[in-house]
Amino acid sequence: MVELVPASITEDELRQSAAWRRRSLMCQSKNFKPEEEAALLETTAEEVARGFLKGPYSEQETSVLLETEERSLSPRFVLFQGTSGKITVIDDAKKSSVNSSLQFHREVAASGRGLVLFFDVRSGGSRCFWR
Repeated sequence: MVELVPASITEDELRQSAAWRRRSLMCQSKNFKPEEEAALLETTAEEVARGFLKGPYSEQETSVLLETEERSLSPRFVLFQGTSGKITVIDDAKKSSVNSSLQFHREVAASGRGLVLFFDVRSGGSRCFWR
């Protein structure tokens, strides 16, 4: 069975609300356990070193670099998975409402496992995300 899950907000609505959403998220404090904070900082530093991320930048520097205030902030958190404690860093696009601006197709395979393909309608479906 394939189900279309439509976006609940438009890209324009996301952009228009980005500044106040970002400020609201920045006012919320997240208390990480010491091992979570260390893993998050270490993994983020590795991503910067490998060229996957740039920064760190201040709020003002980010505005100048991106030439806009209409940008979303997706808070990061860390999960330790399985008995090995594999570190997985999550960029929470749900909190930033970015997920709400995407439409996607959800398919449940015969095996009962779910497959989710996300299509960014703003890019004409050319970008695909999966989990």
